[in-house]
This record gives sequence, C-alpha cells and structure tokens, in this order.
Amino acid sequence: MASELNLSDLEKKVAELEQREKALLKELDLYKLAIDSAELGIWDYKPLTGDSRFSSQWLGMLGYETDELPSTYDTFLNLLHPDDKEAIAAAVHDFVAQPKAIFSLKFRLRAKNGDWRWIHSKGVVAATDPQGRVTRMVGVHFDITDRQRLEIDLSTTRFSFDNAPIGIYRIASDARILDINKQAAMNLGYSVEEMRGMTLFDIDPDVKGGIWKELWKVLNKRGNDGFERVHRRKDGTQMPVEISSKLLEYDGTPFAISFVKDITERKNAEKEKEYLQKQLLQAQRMESVGHLAGGIAHDFNNILSVIIANADLAMRNPAVGNSADRYLKQIQDAACRSSDLVRQLLAFARKQTIKPVVLDINETIAKMLGMLRRLIGENIELTWVPVPERCRVMLDPSQIDQLLANLMVNARDAIDGTGKVTIETKRVEINESYRKKRLWFKPGIYVMLSVSDTGCGMDRQTQERIFDPFFTTKGVGRGTGLGLATVYGIVRQNKGFIHVSSEIGRGTTFKLYFPATEVPVEKINSGISPESTLTGSETVLIVEDDPGILEVAEAILSHCGYTVMAARAPGQAVDMVQSSSGKIDLLLTDVVMPVMNGRELAQRIEEIRPGIKCLFMSGYTADVIADHGVLNEGVNFLSKPFTVPELARKVREVLDG
Repeated sequence: MASELNLSDLEKKVAELEQREKALLKELDLYKLAIDSAELGIWDYKPLTGDSRFSSQWLGMLGYETDELPSTYDTFLNLLHPDDKEAIAAAVHDFVAQPKAIFSLKFRLRAKNGDWRWIHSKGVVAATDPQGRVTRMVGVHFDITDRQRLEIDLSTTRFSFDNAPIGIYRIASDARILDINKQAAMNLGYSVEEMRGMTLFDIDPDVKGGIWKELWKVLNKRGNDGFERVHRRKDGTQMPVEISSKLLEYDGTPFAISFVKDITERKNAEKEKEYLQKQLLQAQRMESVGHLAGGIAHDFNNILSVIIANADLAMRNPAVGNSADRYLKQIQDAACRSSDLVRQLLAFARKQTIKPVVLDINETIAKMLGMLRRLIGENIELTWVPVPERCRVMLDPSQIDQLLANLMVNARDAIDGTGKVTIETKRVEINESYRKKRLWFKPGIYVMLSVSDTGCGMDRQTQERIFDPFFTTKGVGRGTGLGLATVYGIVRQNKGFIHVSSEIGRGTTFKLYFPATEVPVEKINSGISPESTLTGSETVLIVEDDPGILEVAEAILSHCGYTVMAARAPGQAVDMVQSSSGKIDLLLTDVVMPVMNGRELAQRIEEIRPGIKCLFMSGYTADVIADHGVLNEGVNFLSKPFTVPELARKVREVLDG
C-alpha cells in the first residue's frame, strides 16, 4: 500500500513539474515575444575569456541575418565606430575593475548598409568568481538613432535660437514672454532669466491690453504679421524695432514666434537722409534765389548808375540853383540806399566783387570794437574772447565789416532790454567724424568766428528761413531781411560754412568757419587820393551797350579832362581802334555785352594796341573775369553803380599803374 501511495505521489510530482515546465516555456515565449517586439538586442559577455554571444535581434537591428556574422566580441569591436573604440574599451575595463549596479554606455555601430546607428547599451553583472572578479555580464542594446538625431536637432535648434543675431520671442496669448533668446535680452539690457518673467507690456508700454488683443486677433486671422514698434530698454532709452510674427500651436495651445530686429541704425540713416534732402532742397532754393538776385542786381545797377552819376554831375553844375540842389541830393541819397540794398543782394548771390587779402581776423576785429559797441548800445554788454593763436584768413577787409555789422544788429534786435553779446575766435580742425552731422563742411583747418547773444532765440521753423532774402521777424520798417542773407553769401563766397544754434529764451549763436592760411598778413593801403588829383589828359575808350551809362561815363571823364572815345558795341570799338591813329591809353568796358564779352574785347584790342590798360565795369562780376566774385589776378574792376569820384579815382588808379 505504501508503495502504491509513493508511486501516486511521484506521478503527481511529475505532472506538476510538467505543468510548471509548460508554464515556464510559455512565459519564456512571452519574454521572447516581448523582446522581439521591443527590438532589443541581447548580449552576453565573459570578460575573463572574451567569449560573447549576441541575439538574432542584435544582428537584426543592424540589418544582418542571424548567421551572417559570428557572434563574438571581435564582431562587436569591428562594427564599433573608430572614434568610440578607445572610450568603450576604457569604460568596460573600469566597470569590470569596479562593478556598479548598472552598466550604461552610448556608442555607434556600423549597419550593413554603411549607416552609423546610435546604440544605448545597458547591462548588469551576472556572475563573479571566488575572488570577486566579474566573470559574466549580460544586457541589452537599444537602437536610439532616431532619438539621438532628435536630441541633436533639438540641441542645434536651441543653439541657433540662443545665438541668432536677431531677437526671437515666444509669446503667449496673454502677452507673457514664454521664452527669449540671448540677442533679444541683450538688445534691451536684460538677462534671459529676467525677461522670461516679463510681459510685452513691460517693454512696450504703448501696447495696452486692448491694443494687444487687436494685434493677437489680426495674427490669429492672418497667421502672420509684420509691423514696427518702439521698445523700451532696461535703462529707459527707446529702441525702434521691426517685428515679424507667426502664430504656431503646441499641444493645443497657440503661441506667437516673433522675430524682433533693432532698426536704430536704419531709423538714424532715414533721419539723416531726410535732413540731407532738406539741406539739398534748401541749397538749391538759395542758389535759385541767388541767380534771380544777381540778374535783378545787374539791370538795377545800370539804372542806379545813371541816376547817381547824373545827380552828382547836376549838383556840380554851377547853373543849378540851391533849391534844385536840395532835391538832387535827396535823389542821390535814395539811389545810394537802393545801391546798398542791391549790394546786399549781390553779397547773398555771391556775385559781390571782392579782392581777398591775408589778414589776421583777431587784429581786424580788435580795431572794430569801438564801432561795434556804439552799434549795439550801452545797455548790451559786449565781450571779446580772441584765441591767443594767429587767425589768418583770406578775406576782403570790407566783408569783415559787413559780417560783424549785420550779426551785431541781429543780436541787438534779439535782446529786449539788457543783455550780452560775445564775439569769440578759435582755430578748429574739421575731420571726417565731425562731418557726420555737418556733411556740407569740408575737412581742413578753419578759423571760427562766433557771435552769441542772450536774446529771445528762434524756433526751428524760423531757423530754416533766416538766410532767405527779405525774410524777417522784425516789425515793419525795422529791417530789410537782407542782413543774414548777406552774411550767408559772404561766408559761402569765401569757401566757408555757417552753423547756427538757437533755443527760444536761451539766445542764438552764429559760428562762421573760414579756411585758415599760414601766408603772412598783407599790408592794406587804405589811403584815398584827394578829388583834386583825379583829373587827367589821357585818351579813354568807353564801351557800354547801355546808352544811359555810356553817356554819363563819357560826361564824367570829359569833365575830368580826359579825351573820350565812346562805343555802344564791341564791334564798333574794334573798328574805332583800328581806324584811330592816335594813342589810346585805357579801355573802360562793360563785362556783359551781346556778341562779345568784355574779356574777349580786351584781348582783341590788346592784339591791335599792345600795352593798352583795361578797366572792367559791371553790375556784378561775370565768370569771364572772376570766380564766384573773386577777381582774377591782374583784373581791374569798377562796380556799378558808381559816383563821379569813384569812376574818376579808379581810372586814375589804373592809368597810374
């Protein structure tokens, strides 16, 4: 009975073992299925002997068949990327020497098609010998190529985001700044961490809640938008920006990616371009007015010459009574005042006749201080601040008088009651950096003459017109509007520049720049011959196409004792010279005439009568004898209108050499 029971128990035990084996085999199949579906490559490595085994999935993930490569450690080493071999060998050696809980490495293996696959290897110690040495390691290989590429792409994208040369923002629908790159933060003077806790309202105060909602609505409708704004930096300064935004969505949440470019330089360039365009238009307008003024002055001076000279001749006639003499004097005075206005127009038009000489502007102004103080009156303090250096320039001395007289009158009229006017000189160097804001200046060494007042000052609109002829802010009868126009013309005629600065209630400063010279100062002969010595007996040929001027010039010179030959046209004058057998000492000719100008006539007559002297006369200096009003070397010139003594004196001066 006992034997039967034992046999029965044994059979039950066998049956249980068979059931457990089936269960284990089934579980093993499930594990194999799980491993196969997980695409894991199982490896088994014995460090002491070098024996290795790799599962079919291990070879399959690299594109190989099960029996295509031997399952050895050498196979693993041969497939390993050359750049990874040294690091992997060292890591395995360190792990075997000092085992840890988990063995974990990343490396590249070459697939059958030649691609490099990224592998993540994880393993554990499976057995050790009595000495504690690792005798067996087992683990799995994961193919992480796609994940690694994604990590690289994400890393590259983040690097590009952080180091982009343009500001990039990620903005939520409620205007919160979700993310920002380094450039954007640097542009505004913040750190990236500071800005991640801010909103658009912090950097763009003008974008109120309602405005932002409208902007978001437009962005939501179009998908993208572009516009310009002004952002505020951390230090409070403003930065104009150009923004390009695009609406994106992640995990159902919309956000805006905005590319923000600092356009400060562009805006400054646009302002500079606008300013230069305005300066160009102003210069063109002034040039046009100058041409018009010069043309009017030429004709008007011819008329004034006849009036002034005839009035002078009439007053010298003993037959004219005292009562008529008084009326003639009024006519002459009015004509002379008109002549002064025309002279100012010519100065503005840069057609005023000048003969520049080298002078020290400090010495010249010092001699004028008494006259200038009388001009501005006792209630205004005049301060003279000359630079101790030499201030030599090439200027016509009479133009210094005109400049300072006009500037002082302008300063006086700007001061209500008491005040101060300061005249100052300096030597300055105009370089390229200085020209960035004043492009009409030319590089070089200049003498700067400054006249400042503590008067009422001017607004910008007034400053833009102060050099226009006949423009004035003074009351009726208080000015002609030609004072500053004269200053402008004189400075430009002498290749100089003007800079004006003014503020309402703070006064005005005029800075006049003239090219400096190191040539020694010339002595100026200011002596005037007495009228009694202005007669002569020489023969003078007068050529003038205006009959009135021709007649009065002939009368004046005849009155002074000269023998006069008169011609109304250049051709007639040439014929007279060719047919005359007598000596002709002087040619007095107009400059601007039809058919042949004065210079051409003088050359023609010089060929016929070598050594004949020549005196040009004109209402303004034409280009044939002058460059922008500056007389060419050796040219004798008489400006119209002229008085009897002026013509007589100039003729005598030329004849006497």
